[in-house]
Amino acid sequence: KDLLLFNDWVLFLDADIILPENFLRVLDLENLNPYKFYGVGRYYIETIEDVELYNNGQKQLKDFELNECLWGYGYFQLFNVKFFEKQELKFVYPGSLTKNDTDLLFRVYWGLYKNWNEEKKDFVWHPDFQEKLNFNVIHLGQKIRNWDGRVAKNFLEKKYGN
Repeated sequence: KDLLLFNDWVLFLDADIILPENFLRVLDLENLNPYKFYGVGRYYIETIEDVELYNNGQKQLKDFELNECLWGYGYFQLFNVKFFEKQELKFVYPGSLTKNDTDLLFRVYWGLYKNWNEEKKDFVWHPDFQEKLNFNVIHLGQKIRNWDGRVAKNFLEKKYGN
């Protein structure tokens, strides 16, 4: 709290996420509300070879799996510190040994964790406090493999021998 002013935007972003090239311009067009929590969908690019094919134009984003239902998890969490001032909440990102617990607990601040919808296979969230942005990011590496610590091979290992 001491380092953040009550008008600062904060983005929690995983190290294996690639933002759109024009991220700041796209974000500027979003008309962000400082009292909302924002997330995005993500494309999964699971190998370094696929990244190279994408970078040299041999593959397009549409060639990769897009997951838009689990947005709001910790790979991309955008919020404004003003929310905490309005709610008179203490700004604390809960610590945990697993990604899943921490992300879920942090989303609770916005009333996002309501109940499980079996048909949608996702949580039903409160629309007044959360919103999915109109762009997606790229997630490098295997999906849902390292939530409890690294179990997947290093993304660059095959290419560079790390």
